[in-house]
Amino acid sequence: MPRTPPTPRVLMVTPEAVPWAKTGGLGDVAGALPVALAARGFSVTLVLPYYRTVREGGHAVEETGKLLRIPVGRGALDVVLLRAKGTPRGLETLFVRCDPLYDRPGLYGEKGRDHPDNAERFGLLAAAACEIARAPDLCPQAPQVIHAHDWQAALVPVLLATRYREDPVLQRVRTLLTVHNLAYQGLFPPEALDLWGLPRGLHDIRFLEFHGQVSALKGGLVFADRVSTVSRRYAREIRTEEFGCGLEGVLEERAQDLTGIPNGIDVGSWDPRADRHLPARYGTGDLGGKRACKAALQRELGLPERPGTFLVGVIGRLVPQKGVDLVLDALPRLAKLDWQLAVLGSGEPELERKIRAAAEADPRRVAVRVGWDEGLAHRIEAGADAFLMPSRFEPCGLNQMYSLRYGTVPIVRAVGGLADTVRDARSRGGGASATRAKPGTGITFRPATAAALAIAVARAERLFRDPAAWGRLVAAGMAEDWSWDRSAADYAALYRTMLRRPPRRPALPGEVLRPPAAPAPVVPPGPATPPPPEWGPPLPDRTGRDRLGLLVQGARQLYAFWETSVAGPLRLDVVEGGSGARRTVASPAAPLADAWIGAEPDRSYRAELLPAEGGAPVLRSWSVRTPRDRPATARPFPGVPEGAFGTVPGAPAVPSSPKGGGPPEGGGR
Repeated sequence: MPRTPPTPRVLMVTPEAVPWAKTGGLGDVAGALPVALAARGFSVTLVLPYYRTVREGGHAVEETGKLLRIPVGRGALDVVLLRAKGTPRGLETLFVRCDPLYDRPGLYGEKGRDHPDNAERFGLLAAAACEIARAPDLCPQAPQVIHAHDWQAALVPVLLATRYREDPVLQRVRTLLTVHNLAYQGLFPPEALDLWGLPRGLHDIRFLEFHGQVSALKGGLVFADRVSTVSRRYAREIRTEEFGCGLEGVLEERAQDLTGIPNGIDVGSWDPRADRHLPARYGTGDLGGKRACKAALQRELGLPERPGTFLVGVIGRLVPQKGVDLVLDALPRLAKLDWQLAVLGSGEPELERKIRAAAEADPRRVAVRVGWDEGLAHRIEAGADAFLMPSRFEPCGLNQMYSLRYGTVPIVRAVGGLADTVRDARSRGGGASATRAKPGTGITFRPATAAALAIAVARAERLFRDPAAWGRLVAAGMAEDWSWDRSAADYAALYRTMLRRPPRRPALPGEVLRPPAAPAPVVPPGPATPPPPEWGPPLPDRTGRDRLGLLVQGARQLYAFWETSVAGPLRLDVVEGGSGARRTVASPAAPLADAWIGAEPDRSYRAELLPAEGGAPVLRSWSVRTPRDRPATARPFPGVPEGAFGTVPGAPAVPSSPKGGGPPEGGGR
């Protein structure tokens, strides 16, 4: 009999996990993946902060009797370790309790502003995870793999490569860093290195430095044994300037160690055979209940109850990133089709107004519910014939996987996780193989245009008129497995691959590892004063590259940086994607500079550098989107006056108002 490979011991470090704390998809992943790994026989220890949500959520937690003293800056913090009760066999969940840092209403911030000590809060989490891994009374058998999630845990690989470099236990541990969204990068002033107990030599372009700051995520990307993202396509996209958010160079260097693993879905909550939100249940081979769900959905939304009409669903945020504006622009092109559109979601007020207006203008064809209704979301997935997702970018996406499970054919833009999870039905027969091995499961298109979207919807509608072809698409989609068990198998294979290689500990020059000779000043020297030797080699004044970058710093702040060889007076404008509103941020704009820009939550922006007197842009940045409810990083740094960290001579000071800017939420050059 073939020998079953051993299951690695895994320590998973995350800033959030369901059911204890969640702000987004990261919480779903970090909560479901350990359970799926434990079900496969893995020994998994999950580590996260003991937030107020854990204490007030009614979760069963017990004392471990273990107290850890964690170095922080020139002092130390005592943390208590708690343990979740009633976890599945093979899984232990430990909470790092430090009430001064974690006992707050928001996980990362409040009222659209980051907690000002996030550098300390998540530096402590990473250091505590390392101490847990090397404590024999907590981990009798040391973990073989530490799996860190997003920038808040990305310092673990950095600590293992520096502070714990010679530790007899940790020097054998491999590290995996999973990036859930590259827009959140954990960027802080250089003094954070002292806070984290790291040498100032890491303030170097080769390691954690980014435009005078330090990036926790960049450090993890540089030092982790392997890096993963939440889809295979997204793993390729983030190596490009369009999607790389300034980190594409680092990611390209690590291309051989970069893996994409799609997220899974909760197949218990999303099961058409047992969904409590549906008027009728159904499954593969018996779609009578789906037809009943379609009729009930048409009645619920006030649409004509016609079984032969092609019903398309849209669920999600009404924002340009999700392509809602493309849907609106495509409506006139689709006027001749016998189709209906059911929309559920909320987002930018202007897009909400436009989608409502479309429903008022054609109520027999377009139905809209602005807001959120969990039950209606399930009924749209079950009752629609097809589901439309024309996202401009999508790291993973979940609704297309719900649709496949519910026999609802997805129509998606071939980007990120959408391209990974939906195979196009390429032949006229419908449902023909996208490859010889696997049949198509949906309709895909590439250009982010209303014309391409309309062609894709029309193509799906034609296939819908062919019951045999449509039936093959539906059956192929329902046969797909996007459960967490599948994702766990991919992670298990990656862990085993990592264990076949020695741990990655990049060689560091002696001057990099040397600690500062004296405590660093609170405010770094001005531009005219050379940095102390322990900061590493000086940064170049120029890179010789014309470039304009725009990064998300939080719900209400952006950061722009640029370099151009174009002569003549210039100005920097920021343009809001939804309304097209333009405002000038810097005029005149220096050829090499940066700027902090006030923004609004849940909106898309781009920056343009153009002649001061008008004319075509000289440089244009990629488009970015501010988060709705998840701040990105901390600012200001504790004890440092606002505006103290201009990174380029002549850069504007940081405004102190809530709509002001802050240090960039970015990565490496």
